[in-house]
Amino acid sequence: MEPFAFRTFASYTLAGTIVMGFAGFICGYFGPLVLSPDATAGPLVGIFITGPLGAFAGALVGAAGALARLKWVAFTILIAASTAIVAGASLYKVLPEDRWDGVIIDASIRDCSLPDTLVDGAIARWDKLNEGTKWRVPRPGWKEDVPRMLQRDRGVVLTMFVHRRREVFKQRTPWNRDALRATPWQESGRIESFFDRSTHGSCSSYALGRRAFYSTEWEASGVSPSDIPSSFLDLFILRDVPAEFQEFVRGQKPAS
Repeated sequence: MEPFAFRTFASYTLAGTIVMGFAGFICGYFGPLVLSPDATAGPLVGIFITGPLGAFAGALVGAAGALARLKWVAFTILIAASTAIVAGASLYKVLPEDRWDGVIIDASIRDCSLPDTLVDGAIARWDKLNEGTKWRVPRPGWKEDVPRMLQRDRGVVLTMFVHRRREVFKQRTPWNRDALRATPWQESGRIESFFDRSTHGSCSSYALGRRAFYSTEWEASGVSPSDIPSSFLDLFILRDVPAEFQEFVRGQKPAS
């Protein structure tokens, strides 16, 4: 390669590396701070991903421009267009993902029972968890507290045939932040159990075979083993579809 051609190749390659690498770094570093402040990765995306990838792409574009013997004006246009692509791709990379907000199920009641029937299995499961984890220190007197826990938070265990389900997400991009979206209905065909406290421990109000829309939710406890019946029994709670989810079932009717 002639000296002049070599200098052109080196300058084009260096220019592409610096400009596009800087664009990838800036968008990847500051983008999360603006678009997704609560993201765990944050500015690290620009340092370790979009910045290096932008620099690598810039080196390739610069080398290609030199090999194609582009004039400086044409090369500048090429770099500008490529930089815009890198910036757009970097910003897309740091857009916040939608946050899972809940689930809607179309289910029919198969059986209703009291939580007491699951207590022995739940105690055995918690014992196994406590034995298998050295750092897990069970709260004192948790076994003796089980009857009191079930008495103060009365509910029933509903066995349901889940015909289909759909997930609900809260969108977090700047142009539709906090708007809800739901996935298409997915056929399930599974039998699942849920904890329901709406009748305060009575099964008399449930019509077996009744099919309707419900929402499910996990109740977390701050202690271990859990002092909440639902999570102690490893069950999601069942509740009516909340108002903010009604748009995803409005106008629909489960088959009887």
